[in-house]
Amino acid sequence: MKYLKNIKIGALLLLISITACNNDLDTDYTTGLGGDDLKGLIREYPEKLKSLVDGLYLFMVSYQGDHDSFNFAMTLHATDMMAQDISQPTSHYFSWDYLHRYRLAPNVRTAYIWNTFYTAIANGNRLLDMADELSEYIIAYDEDFYNSCLSETYAVRGMAYLYLIQLYQEVTTKDAINLQAPGVPLYFSTIDGIDELEAEALKGRNTVERVFEQIEHDLTMALQLSENYNRLGDIRSINSDVIHGLLARFYLLSQQWNKAAEHANKAHASYNLMSLEQLKSGFMDSNNTEWIWGYRHTIETQTTLISWFSHISNNSPGYAGILSPRLIDYDLYVSIPDEDVRKQLFNGPEGISPEDYQRFKKDIETAPSIQNPYASLKFGRKDDWTQDYPYMRAAEMILIEAEAYAQINEMTLAADAMRSLMENRQPGWNMIEVDVEYIYHQRRIELWGEGFSYFDLKRLYKGINRAYSNSNHSIPGQFEVKAGADNWVFQIPRREIQDNVHIDESEQND
Repeated sequence: MKYLKNIKIGALLLLISITACNNDLDTDYTTGLGGDDLKGLIREYPEKLKSLVDGLYLFMVSYQGDHDSFNFAMTLHATDMMAQDISQPTSHYFSWDYLHRYRLAPNVRTAYIWNTFYTAIANGNRLLDMADELSEYIIAYDEDFYNSCLSETYAVRGMAYLYLIQLYQEVTTKDAINLQAPGVPLYFSTIDGIDELEAEALKGRNTVERVFEQIEHDLTMALQLSENYNRLGDIRSINSDVIHGLLARFYLLSQQWNKAAEHANKAHASYNLMSLEQLKSGFMDSNNTEWIWGYRHTIETQTTLISWFSHISNNSPGYAGILSPRLIDYDLYVSIPDEDVRKQLFNGPEGISPEDYQRFKKDIETAPSIQNPYASLKFGRKDDWTQDYPYMRAAEMILIEAEAYAQINEMTLAADAMRSLMENRQPGWNMIEVDVEYIYHQRRIELWGEGFSYFDLKRLYKGINRAYSNSNHSIPGQFEVKAGADNWVFQIPRREIQDNVHIDESEQND
């Protein structure tokens, strides 16, 4: 992977000074101190290692030069647009994702996604290299601090591989996990102790099984290293709760149901579900009692129009609010019971209600999309664009715990796990058993727009059908994609095929 070799540790130095993101942020990142200068700085001030860790998080919200290329959240939104539950009535950014025309090797989307996760991996490995080389100085400063920095970095790397394997392979077939299918390259730090010949061989398309082993290793290592760690900084920093949540996601994907339930429960145990008032407050404040992990934006880190909220929030004066609304799928909307408070997060068939018109009167002046029938009201507005990004919430973990029980036919335990969430969202809810399909439906409602729908469809081996009677999808967007179709798997970027001697053109995804 030749172009990854050009990703400099200077990418992380951006965070030592914590400067604002520059326009058209490049992936070369050659500014800042050189490697030797940086090592000297860490040797003298070991606490600066945390600034490098924070760099991994800042990169996740930075952008690659276009208005639909804002790294991690871009991946979540682009894949959401490929699924069933968001309708895009007007063609604009992300329309090609919505129309399933952006996954092929020559397309920029797959390059953006690949670069997002492999840059995170490369920067994480460089950080681990440096921490290993300077371990004597950092451990002398504080061994728990040293371990916590390693923990966060391993967690980011494991999460990156978790997303990559789902994007670049059909992990789940109708009857089983496709363990021997070709997956993605693996890259390591010197701290991993991987033999050079083995490390070189692992730069090709490893099997799904081998990538799974690496994900589990990285996340388990992260959890072990977080043992004596209290979150350093704000909610953007990964702690043991977040790692439990990432493990829960992995075990759900790999169909290790008991482990999925166990880790999901540990992830959400100390968090309270949001109130109705919080539910309607815009999903943009990381102080929310339900948030386990997210990114807290500042004036220096926000990216205005080149941001997730610009594209997902009809309330904001960005691309969704002015030009290309984000609507809830008609069938999903009508399936939500009227007594479910989450239905209030979307307009009905008549458009914005009189009550919501008064509530959002100021927003409507500069974000007219909020008035559309079936428009989402879920994601809010801040005039300075410092809306925080939600990455993991307690509700998701409850849904994972419940599904894991349902997958092993423990329907009563599944209902018990769901109870706190459903009584909060749908007063009077009193089901004593729930199955996987019911929980999947609740995931579609609860996690709408947050970047889960594509991954759920693939994990559960489902397709989409937007061409139903009364569909509110655009005419070009009204089509069906079967489970297991080529559309669900991104092709490896053309440049990667050209530069990586370990991947042959014949190994490209269909």
